[in-house]
Amino acid sequence: MSNAVVGILIILFLIILNCGRLFFLKFGRVDVLTLLAPLCVILSILQIIAWKADFFSLILLGISVFCFFVNFRAFLRFLSGLYVDHYSFAFKIGAIVVLLAAIAEVVLIAMFFPRAIKDTDFNTKKTVKLLSGSFNYGFEKVGLLPVINCEMFIFEPTEESLKKDTVVLFFPDKRADTSHYEPYLMSLANNGYAVCSADYFSKDLKWFHSFADNRFFRRMFMIIKYFSNETMFATENEFYTYNTIKECEETLKFAKQYFGEDKKFFFIGDVMTFEGTKDFASRNLSSSEGYFNIAELEDYKTPGFGCIQQLAPVLGYKFNLEPLSDFSIPRKMAEETIKMIRENSKPKAELIEENSSAEEKSENTSEINQ
Repeated sequence: MSNAVVGILIILFLIILNCGRLFFLKFGRVDVLTLLAPLCVILSILQIIAWKADFFSLILLGISVFCFFVNFRAFLRFLSGLYVDHYSFAFKIGAIVVLLAAIAEVVLIAMFFPRAIKDTDFNTKKTVKLLSGSFNYGFEKVGLLPVINCEMFIFEPTEESLKKDTVVLFFPDKRADTSHYEPYLMSLANNGYAVCSADYFSKDLKWFHSFADNRFFRRMFMIIKYFSNETMFATENEFYTYNTIKECEETLKFAKQYFGEDKKFFFIGDVMTFEGTKDFASRNLSSSEGYFNIAELEDYKTPGFGCIQQLAPVLGYKFNLEPLSDFSIPRKMAEETIKMIRENSKPKAELIEENSSAEEKSENTSEINQ
């Protein structure tokens, strides 16, 4: 069970305890359990800060806020030191509604239980570096007052002898975060390929130009935007490419510092980020070993969303996909990717020739248009 799910279940238990007192608390006593209502609101907000917003945490926040308003008068009585002599009809109805909603979310979690990733699942080492800064002025390790603008993930095989010369630079779609690809990325690392992936949230990289760019809510807003108008979402590909190229530049810079200038780098994108990774890799032949679109994998049924059958099954339900309790599909995806890395890693001379031909074709087209 993941820590995020444990946190949600604990808060739901406190809400059930708070509203369930309707059936067991004796009158003539100070109503101490009413303190659980504001506490659950605070814990629900901290849950989102710690794990970012998702389907279950947003429902939990809604239930917690409603629970607080149901308990508001009881909370004021407690602050005044008054005893409980009776519960109003409105409170009883409200408490029962909250109680049923909390129980319903517990049932939903049981039905769409996210698969936790254990250390024993993959023989890999995961490192997370929290950075602050911007694309204009660079990123550095967070200071005493942490303002997190980048979460850099490094996945490596635990045995040094297994490491390949090629390092994979992965750029997640914005309808997912790096964490939603972890089984796939860890499988690559388990096969000897070190992987570097980052989630950027700096002020000079906007996907919405609004509050929706907040790192705690961006993924949820991007998913809502996609399902609201899939056709319009697809038309903004040039904008996605521009932002992705900025991410490629900074991630490559970090990877060279971390792994060494002599390493070869293979770029992988997913739907929104592929054109940007392809463009950047084609223009940086001295560092690029090749590029690949993970969405081309036959076993990848949810392009742009990551391994949601294991890690976000409730979203997988939208695609009519059953929850999966094992990581066989991400492992198979990694195996197919490794084949593509070997096949697509063209000699530098061939890549230079292709790039030159593309530039000449573009120049000729411009001359004809003139």
